[in-house]
Amino acid sequence: MSSRRNFIQLTSLGLATAAMQVPLAGMAASAAQKKPQLSLGIAGYTFTKIEMASAITMMKRLDISNLSLKDVYLPLSSRDEKIHSVVSQFQQSGINIHKREFKV
Repeated sequence: MSSRRNFIQLTSLGLATAAMQVPLAGMAASAAQKKPQLSLGIAGYTFTKIEMASAITMMKRLDISNLSLKDVYLPLSSRDEKIHSVVSQFQQSGINIHKREFKV
């Protein structure tokens, strides 16, 4: 009897394990197809000692497309021409600027 009981237990365990793997495989495949909803960004002061062109290159290499532009590349007392120039350089590179005070 002991062997029959072990056979039934092992068979039940094997069937349960096999049944669990099918939904898990489906969930993994659907998770791989979804685009992540969280988009990362970097604060401008991260690049305090780095030139703007190098910062843009780094962000593109890391596939980060959002920047909170601080006064590192654009002092608060900048004129409209300077603001437009700096913001357009980032935007032409596909980087979104997150700062409400800038008029583009």
